[in-house]
Amino acid sequence: MFARIKTDWTSPGYPDWDRRANAMPDQHRVVLAAAIQTLQDYFAGEPMVYVSGNTPVYFRTDGRRSQVIPDVYVVRNVSSRMRRGYRIREEGKPPDWVLELPSASSVHEDAERKFALYEGVLVVPEYFLFDPAGDSLDPRLQGYCLRQGRYQRIVESKGRLLSRALGLQLEADGAALRFYDPATKCTLGGGGCTDG
Repeated sequence: MFARIKTDWTSPGYPDWDRRANAMPDQHRVVLAAAIQTLQDYFAGEPMVYVSGNTPVYFRTDGRRSQVIPDVYVVRNVSSRMRRGYRIREEGKPPDWVLELPSASSVHEDAERKFALYEGVLVVPEYFLFDPAGDSLDPRLQGYCLRQGRYQRIVESKGRLLSRALGLQLEADGAALRFYDPATKCTLGGGGCTDG
């Protein structure tokens, strides 16, 4: 099982994402920055939650060191200190939650290769994908949680997907990704809480 893709990548024209340079379109960059900031603000009082994104996550497979660069990720039960990259072997655990922001030219990377990597190699408990442009995934927000070693789709409820790893609900609002705290009944971000 892989994430559901909306687009055909047989004739992409100019790429809007470059895996080697980790470049992305403005729309994706805005969502990435907002998601990282929102989650850093939300977990600011918890010294054992690390929030990062667009930085390397190092792991070992078949005796070789490998890396992946998630757009956004959260790791519980590790120090929130700054890092040059997250090293699973040294930290003792993979990220608990990963978000990728696919575009038309990166959707196969995110929805297939990274899906399989996070599911079977890194064993990330929750994997979310959000398509800011709305041209790569159907639906544009998808969430998966590991059950018995396989990703199972998280079922939408009232337009939101529950992330147990974060304790938050996520919702697509056009090109924006919103985080909703069911405990406070607030949508997070933008410098504070808004009724949601």
